[in-house]
Amino acid sequence: MKNLLLKYSSCLVGIIALICLYAILQIKFDIAFWVGYSANSKAINEVITNLSYSYLAAYIFFILTVTLPHWTMKTKVSKALKSKMRTIESNYKACVESPIQFPKGMLPNISKEEAIENFKAVSYNQQCRLTGVQNTNISIVGYIKLKHDENKRLATELLEYKPWLSSETIAKIEEIRNSYLPSIIITLTGTIMKDQMDSDAGRKMLAEYVYDLWALAKSIKC
Repeated sequence: MKNLLLKYSSCLVGIIALICLYAILQIKFDIAFWVGYSANSKAINEVITNLSYSYLAAYIFFILTVTLPHWTMKTKVSKALKSKMRTIESNYKACVESPIQFPKGMLPNISKEEAIENFKAVSYNQQCRLTGVQNTNISIVGYIKLKHDENKRLATELLEYKPWLSSETIAKIEEIRNSYLPSIIITLTGTIMKDQMDSDAGRKMLAEYVYDLWALAKSIKC
């Protein structure tokens, strides 16, 4: 709502500036299209042109001191936001890829069903074989928890820019920030009962969880 009001107010200010410009061109220079009749009243014309000059001067000052700095800052902020969102999306994509053995890789348009089958085919406790992490001795579920925690931190940082975000974007980012790993994942990152909890049902739950978060991250527009 705030962004909408700012948009309409800026349009209104611009329209008034155009009317002032028309008044100057018509009264002072007589080169614009004729509209209305002032009864050749010099005093009225002088008042109108002086007001128009003053308004246009204020409008130019407004553009130089408010509008241009605002759009310059918005461009810089937009780049920073998009960079963080790409990282969040990339992290969740890596979580979806984590059960796939290096160097097999994953198709960009993998379906949720395919992701579930990939998760069911491996053990949670198996070492993650993605490029860049295959030598870190971290399990698949441990890797997912690591990336999820990083994304929650990034989401918190993104919410510091609320004035530059739409209400829909804020709601989606908050959903990521407030999301919690299913209790089964927390259990699997510990040492007690992790082998007993490593089942098809648990793997399916984890696959659905990370896939939904990946889909959510892809839908966010900054």
